[in-house]
Amino acid sequence: MWRTPGGDRTLEGSEAEIFLTALRDLARELNCDRDEHETGVSVFDRHSLGQKVVLLRQVANALTNADEPVPIHTTANEAAIYAVFEHLRNLLEEEFLVAETDIPAPTEIRSLIRRACLDAQIECPASPENACVEEWTDCVEDLADLILWDRDFEDEGVFVDSPPGQESAPDDLQASIPYFGDIPSDPSEDEAQRMLDQLRIF
Repeated sequence: MWRTPGGDRTLEGSEAEIFLTALRDLARELNCDRDEHETGVSVFDRHSLGQKVVLLRQVANALTNADEPVPIHTTANEAAIYAVFEHLRNLLEEEFLVAETDIPAPTEIRSLIRRACLDAQIECPASPENACVEEWTDCVEDLADLILWDRDFEDEGVFVDSPPGQESAPDDLQASIPYFGDIPSDPSEDEAQRMLDQLRIF
């Protein structure tokens, strides 16, 4: 299970479907691009391929398995979740690009997003054919916020990398030992590939 703003829970139905769709596709791209692949989430992208795979497997297990112990939130695992949603946003943008030339225009990703939003009672476009990128991007952010406790992981560079004498983490964040300092394990190349293969069909 995962600790979300709505309590400890797992993803179900359309919410699980859209997360796993993006996760599998991200795993496929990681398999092709290896360490060169970037999601745009710097806290996630800075890790090695093996560490990324370990993080993605951890959050995927926690978000889909009710018997999985609830992990402690860290910058690393929360950034891994957001990396999946950033990849979903990339898939959305790719769909819009293809829609400029293909007839009929593809709407698979928008349909998945809309279904997940409707099930979560989140405001969304009235039709998958809606062509406003900003509205769909807002939907992706809203879906991510159903899972992420907050966006503190985005501040890691300020709190961890600041030179002495400059801004440091607030006392309440310093008290949460592992949040800003957790370092994911880095498996062997063979083990990382095995886990990556599992994620591609998770």
